[in-house]
Amino acid sequence: ASIHSRARIDCPWNIEMGDFASIGERAWIYSLEKIRIGRWSCVSQDVSLITGTHDCCDPSFALITKPITIGEGVWLAFGATVLPGITLHDYCVIGAGSIVTKDMPEMMVCAGNPCKAIKKRTIRSTGGWSQS
Repeated sequence: ASIHSRARIDCPWNIEMGDFASIGERAWIYSLEKIRIGRWSCVSQDVSLITGTHDCCDPSFALITKPITIGEGVWLAFGATVLPGITLHDYCVIGAGSIVTKDMPEMMVCAGNPCKAIKKRTIRSTGGWSQS
């Protein structure tokens, strides 16, 4: 696993990373709760993984934390934001600048604000990368 030296990580003891997973430059990993990043997953530059929010209806503005789970072979493109409690299933792609407000399915290309599944991800059998 690799973490860029300019990534910002709060509460690093709450992060688990699989083999060959990476966190890019200027990524913000706000891990007030557990964050699991599966093997071969790429958290690109300027991505935010946010596990904490506040209850805006509570007069004390209570802190709410929920874990984030990123499956195997997931790619979060430049500037994506993942909110608390989200699961990104194996081999999904999250498009640049997307705001992920709900779980995303495996093997799908997903994008937008809010993020939604757009099309099936097809991985070619040639070119050097494989799911195995």
